Amino acid sequence: MNDGNPAPIGLSRRSVLRRAVWSGAAVTAGLSLGDVPARAEVTAFPWCDRCQSLWFNGGGDNGHCPVTHLWDHSHYQHGSVYKLRKSTEPGNGQIGWHWCRYCKAAFYYGDGEVGRGVCPNNPTPLALHSEGDREIAPGGASWVSFRMETDVANNGPGAQAGWRSCFKCNVMFFADNGLAATHCPAGGEHDPTRSFHYLMRD
Repeated sequence: MNDGNPAPIGLSRRSVLRRAVWSGAAVTAGLSLGDVPARAEVTAFPWCDRCQSLWFNGGGDNGHCPVTHLWDHSHYQHGSVYKLRKSTEPGNGQIGWHWCRYCKAAFYYGDGEVGRGVCPNNPTPLALHSEGDREIAPGGASWVSFRMETDVANNGPGAQAGWRSCFKCNVMFFADNGLAATHCPAGGEHDPTRSFHYLMRD
């Protein structure tokens, strides 16, 4: 971890249903030809110091931050770039996490979740997050997602605390800089009141 970047805190996520997502099996869904096979661990998730969200920097651009100016709509990348395991890889944590193809933010759409959350850059009327990581598990039986470690389901010491999911937009964000520093695409600050205590590794 890099000093001066997001650092520790403590809180808990959306409902008890989500605790069923801790281990291995990915969310089953209909599959289509042309989806690429799953890859292993991915180190491509920086922290945006403008909105405090976790986002994917391998999607062709810097996404769309809810903190925007006329000349700049991008997420900022400073300091650590975090790594996430795929749901097909061994390890502990909550599966069902994806990155949005419109804004590049990491968002939850797994078991127990009824909506994808608000996206600041989706041009459709509903303006919801949409998976940019359309991968299928070996054998084609399930969708692949990313795995987020928590204080109760993790892979040992050395991870960075202080991460939460927003109840309003489903995005992963860093809470230790104070909620006043956060910016939710659904309006106002991110809402961590129903979040698990998530951990990150760089």
